[in-house]
Amino acid sequence: CPPCKAFTPQLVDTYQRIRERGHNFEVIFVSSD
Repeated sequence: CPPCKAFTPQLVDTYQRIRERGHNFEVIFVSSD
């Protein structure tokens, strides 16, 4: 869906930045479509 296509790259970028800082962080993403 268009909102997911816009949001997913932002989510990936944020996730990678947090992991690069050494934080143990996981994301579970569930689409509602």
